[in-house]
Amino acid sequence: MNGGALNIYGGTYKNPKKDATGGAIIVVSNDSGNVVESSPKKTTTFNLYAGTLSGGATSGNGGTLATFTSQCVFNMYGGSVIGGSADKNGGCMSLNGPSAILGGTVTGGTALQNGQDISVRSSGNLTLGGDVTI
Repeated sequence: MNGGALNIYGGTYKNPKKDATGGAIIVVSNDSGNVVESSPKKTTTFNLYAGTLSGGATSGNGGTLATFTSQCVFNMYGGSVIGGSADKNGGCMSLNGPSAILGGTVTGGTALQNGQDISVRSSGNLTLGGDVTI
């Protein structure tokens, strides 16, 4: 993907495993990753409206979800991110870009370093609001 957006409105994505960052979904703005990829300096957005991402595991950051650079935007309006595990940071998710969680549930993560459920990295920021359970 050369910039653009991935929108999830339902369904279940569960139990993925990855040796590096982002067990289920990694949002990147370079040439590596699983689901959403774009060229450097292009903004890539992942919007989760409903559905479940669960059980991801990684030896890196973001057991279930990782945004890899500051050009990666994550917005959560509903749905669930449940039960990821990371050997580094962010059991459920590791966020490196601008992010907003305005609805839904993020719970059950485990991380060996920082952020059992959510880790916000140095280039990231997180806005919380609405009906959110963490």
